[in-house]
Amino acid sequence: MLEQPILTVRTMIKQSISTVRTMIKQPISTVRTMLEQPILTVRTMIKQSISTVRTMIKQPISTVRTMIKQPISTVRTMIKQPISTVRTMIEQPISTVHSMIEKSISTLHSMIEQPISTVHSMIEKSISPVHSMIKQPISTYLIRDLSKHFCAVVLSVLQTDANNKCTRILIDSTESNH
Repeated sequence: MLEQPILTVRTMIKQSISTVRTMIKQPISTVRTMLEQPILTVRTMIKQSISTVRTMIKQPISTVRTMIKQPISTVRTMIKQPISTVRTMIEQPISTVHSMIEKSISTLHSMIEQPISTVHSMIEKSISPVHSMIKQPISTYLIRDLSKHFCAVVLSVLQTDANNKCTRILIDSTESNH
């Protein structure tokens, strides 16, 4: 599945809140992306509890609408969740989510229970590229492939330039593996 075109991957958005429980070792934008993966793929990659997700309900629904730039009915359809769960997935303004895509998992995990001003400060730190988020013993090729798909889908949802961003991440991933 991970080698499918991005449009094929998009058709897989059919996961429930139980999926979210396995996702918290990724930045929150990647949580949305991972709803496009089969549940078994997600469980193989990440493990943590729902309690951390619950700490993220900090934003009004208008922020969700702004971030994805879609009517709220479309947001609900994309995530396949009740609107309260959509709120759960958003804690940052769009500029911060965009920045978080390239941040390492350990730093993001430590941010979750911090005030928003602290998060904004922490997000500026220089840390590892996206591929370091995958904490499983999988092949270098698969790590690069995951980084490509995750980045492309997230940036597509946020309506930014996916090609440039993904190219940079793939370069970082390739260089780090040499």
